Amino acid sequence: MRKTKRFLATLLAGIMVVAMAGCGSKSGGNKEDVTYSIQGNYIYENEDGGNTDANGVTWYLMVDSETKFHIVGVKPYTDAAPSLRIDEGQVVSVNGYTLDCNFTPYSSFMQYLQHGQNDEATTETVMSITQEAIDEYMDKTGDEFFQIELNRTSNDNMASGTFKVLNDVDLGWGSWQ
Repeated sequence: MRKTKRFLATLLAGIMVVAMAGCGSKSGGNKEDVTYSIQGNYIYENEDGGNTDANGVTWYLMVDSETKFHIVGVKPYTDAAPSLRIDEGQVVSVNGYTLDCNFTPYSSFMQYLQHGQNDEATTETVMSITQEAIDEYMDKTGDEFFQIELNRTSNDNMASGTFKVLNDVDLGWGSWQ
């Protein structure tokens, strides 16, 4: 029963993220009218202006305070339910719209749903792959944090704008292998 409740809560959180990201428009009008705030809901933007990363995953970011964020990755499949990765983490420091963030799996990795199924063995495997990917990144770069850059285009907290991840960081940390 506990696993079912946890699965349903995780699935509901993912659905809410997808619904919130779909509300409102991507462009919030005149940038001069936008009030400074990092709080809100953002959708990932790649270098080409699209919303999927190299793995075909769409990412949704919710910054709910000056110190906390939630991020959900949704990878669709044509023949199965989507896979979801749900994390939350700490915003360590803010410089304008650039956020220094801790590595989410070290903070509070919540779930990985494979094709709509909550499987503890899959989640444990993803956590192991993730830890290896983060350790490799830290060994290579010496960085303790990764950076997210917000592009706030709207005062609407349900559709605040877009975000990018700086310095060639994969938000999935290997989980889509």
